[in-house]
Amino acid sequence: MTDLSHTIARLQSRSTDPAILALASLVAQMARQPSQIDLTEAQAALTLADKHENGNRVSTVTASIVEEFRARDSVGVAKYAKSLDREDLTLDQWLQHMIEELMDATGYARRAQFLIRSLVESGQMPPILMSSLANDLAA
Repeated sequence: MTDLSHTIARLQSRSTDPAILALASLVAQMARQPSQIDLTEAQAALTLADKHENGNRVSTVTASIVEEFRARDSVGVAKYAKSLDREDLTLDQWLQHMIEELMDATGYARRAQFLIRSLVESGQMPPILMSSLANDLAA
C-alpha cells in the first residue's frame, strides 16, 4: 500500500466529516484514474470542504462568498492570463488598481441608489420595501 493510499484509507476509516470523506474519495479517484475525474464531483467536494472548514459548518452566505471569490479569480486568470500571485507590479501599481476598483464600486453604489430612489418616487417599489426605504431616504 502506498503512502497516499494508506493516508486515504486512514482518513476514510477515522473521519465522520462529510467534507473529509468526499475529499478523500476524490483524491483516491484521482490517484487511480487522473483523467477520469468528474468535475461536478470535484466541485461538490470543494463546496462541502468550504462548508465544513475546521470541522465547523460555515454559513451559506460565507460559502457563497468563497465560491464567488473562486469564480472571480478564475475570470481574472482567464482574462489577463495572470493571477493575484503575480510579482510584476509595484506596491504603487497594486494600490492604483485598488483605487480604480473602489472608484468603480462607488459608481455602482451611486447608480443603485438612484435606481432605488426612482422606484420609491414612482411607487414601483414593493410595499414592504417601500416604507423602509422611504424612511431611510427621508432621513
